[in-house]
Amino acid sequence: MFKRILIVALVLLAALVFSGCVKPYTIITPLEQPIAKPSMVSVGGITDQLPLDMAEGKKPTLEDISKFRSVLEKHLEQSEVFLLGASDSAGPAYEVRGSILEYKRGSGFMRFMFGAWAGGAKVVTHLELVERRGNQIVFSGDFTGNVTSWAESGAAMYDRVAKEFAKQIKKQSEKLEPKEKS
Repeated sequence: MFKRILIVALVLLAALVFSGCVKPYTIITPLEQPIAKPSMVSVGGITDQLPLDMAEGKKPTLEDISKFRSVLEKHLEQSEVFLLGASDSAGPAYEVRGSILEYKRGSGFMRFMFGAWAGGAKVVTHLELVERRGNQIVFSGDFTGNVTSWAESGAAMYDRVAKEFAKQIKKQSEKLEPKEKS
């Protein structure tokens, strides 16, 4: 009996260790051309693609989506690849669009009392960087944000998604830039 409990405990421990090794993103459309720095960008619509039978009280609020858009703008601008706003009368060269695919609000109190499994917050989004001139998707991916600590608000999951999205665009763009000869 003790042996079985020990084996189950070890399997659960291994699952915990390896679950932390999963990337918080999946790139669907990689960049094919570097983005000229700095390019103008705007954050467009973030839509709800959650299951139709999901209760309204369990979906993100308009305030949640507004916070998400704000942190997307912040991290895109901090990436040093983009500037927010319009470069000319035609508007910004790029637009970020997205959808929320999975959402769990979580509870800070439950995380405090019982740990992440009881009150963890999670969001899975699909984000696209669209070149507005041709309405062409130049980069896209699915990004996941989690909050497992009682000391963080659930909104931290949006910050993680936005930061990873901006980081991946910058990383891919820099890989594609021509190397300078010494």
